[in-house]
Amino acid sequence: MPKMKGSRALGGARQRESDDTTEIDEAATSLVDWVESLGSEDDAQREIAMGSIALMVSQLGNAELALSQELHTTIIELLASDKSSAVRADAAGALRNLAIAGVDGAIPALVAANVVKAIVSAFPAAASQITRGEVEHAAPADGRRSEYSTMVALVEQLGHLVAVLCEASVEAAAGISRTAVPAMALRCIGAGTLPASVLFALASCMQTLSEDNPTLGRLIHGSPDTLETLATLFEYVGDNRGETAAIRTAVAGICVNAGVTEAMRTATSALAETIGYATASELPELAVRLPTMGKDSQVGKELRVEVRDFDELLSAQQNALEVLANLCAGKACDEEQGHAGIAASEWDEELEATVKALMDSGTATSALALCSPIDEALQQVFAGHAAKGRLILSKYVQVQSRALAFLQNILTRVNVAEDTEFAITLLGYAGGLCVSPPLGHDNDFIDSATGAVWAVLRGCAEAAQLDALEITSEQCEAFCTLAASLQPASSSAVNLVGILGCIGQTQTAEQSQRILGETLMGALQTGCTVLQETGSPWLLGETFNSIFDVFAEPEFNEIVESVELIDGLKESLRVLEEVRRAGNVDDEDAAEKLQEMQVNGVNFLDYKAQQF
Repeated sequence: MPKMKGSRALGGARQRESDDTTEIDEAATSLVDWVESLGSEDDAQREIAMGSIALMVSQLGNAELALSQELHTTIIELLASDKSSAVRADAAGALRNLAIAGVDGAIPALVAANVVKAIVSAFPAAASQITRGEVEHAAPADGRRSEYSTMVALVEQLGHLVAVLCEASVEAAAGISRTAVPAMALRCIGAGTLPASVLFALASCMQTLSEDNPTLGRLIHGSPDTLETLATLFEYVGDNRGETAAIRTAVAGICVNAGVTEAMRTATSALAETIGYATASELPELAVRLPTMGKDSQVGKELRVEVRDFDELLSAQQNALEVLANLCAGKACDEEQGHAGIAASEWDEELEATVKALMDSGTATSALALCSPIDEALQQVFAGHAAKGRLILSKYVQVQSRALAFLQNILTRVNVAEDTEFAITLLGYAGGLCVSPPLGHDNDFIDSATGAVWAVLRGCAEAAQLDALEITSEQCEAFCTLAASLQPASSSAVNLVGILGCIGQTQTAEQSQRILGETLMGALQTGCTVLQETGSPWLLGETFNSIFDVFAEPEFNEIVESVELIDGLKESLRVLEEVRRAGNVDDEDAAEKLQEMQVNGVNFLDYKAQQF
């Protein structure tokens, strides 16, 4: 599953684009004014201008305007060459905000404008100066920030910028990995003198860079000092639990990505500890206190600090769940390259032991607790309370999405049927989230929820334990309704057809069987359309499998006839052969799938012909 980390904009949360053209015109005027000030000879004036631009482009409308006017090229040039470290720091913040503001094509535009070259120019020098103590700590008399504080801010913003860029751009990740940036980031992390915010930015940067990066993995393995630093940071204690969890989790992500086997137990323990925070139980009390957050009182100030901590903790939980979901996804290990430079056999043994430890330690149970559906009234409270309330709800929904993805992946490696209570609880939670998803959910959430349901059902089916789940006809019909409402080319549609294939094996009521037959007949027609238009055989292929599993035996022939499944299969085979002959398929795997479907489809029709 792809990683998707949340990022906060410099100077506050991003705002929605205004529909008011007057506001957009005013923004254009303001941006033009500040851009003109960037050419000033006065350092202070340029610093004010760049700081203002950084804040403005955190808003979607301003970011779109800045990119359309190619302001990003000017900002990139200043990041690389301005003599003021404060200007460079705010330039890095502005670029980061442009990258996360939500503008389509923003990151490719930054990469095309040589942002990587600017980062490589700015980062090593700044990192070297602050780790060697080569900059002045005292603030100047004019009230501006000290050179040290601006250099630290520059390194922090560059760390966040690198993480955001490399998350989305293979080109940026490859370009930065070949430079001194990773080594200097690791040196800064090991310095032990930087503020927590900088340490987190650099750890996040290295976590992103180390993913699927054997070269960087070998760099980490080959440095005893780096390994010692990472081990030390598992004991890091910040000013609050969010800060502590964020840094420990990012360091654990580096160790997992780089395959530091000697630290794997410690890393997964740190991840499990982060996941173990019962954030769901804190939501009701927080909802009651939210109205006081905006008040200029001691109570309001204290709540704002608590909310910031809770926000950081949710981000850390999301990250921890992503790391474990990716770990349990079980990407095939190259026999020659191994994982991050480790022998394939060694890594596979380590992964097997890690999965067992995660189950034995209760980490999966902690993740399951995070999947409990949020009360609808509680959702409304958060959704109705300004930007911060909506942000908390959105982040918790993302945590749930990642928890579901983690559980889906880990269940492919264990026998879920051995713990019927766990299976039934996950089926209830994930099934409920499929049918009634929370406010602010996205397609990834539905993919994760349907994937988790299918993982439970598939595991129980393989162990011949489906009946132990006691699936009702109401649940069956709810999933049939949902299957008919999803985008046909989505992963969720494939998941749901697989779900129906499992559920159908447990249903004896004629009405449920008929609804299943009608739904799968519709999926045949939709799957043919998807195959013809996109070359993707996966929806049609899973529909074939579900029909074979549910309607193979003679007692279902009346329903097979009434919903015309035989005619539907024959037409599907005709379409399949047409697409196969034309070569209009996704790739080699898709071509092999079509051939398998054709053989199985013909065999099934022959089998049914003997019955009739």
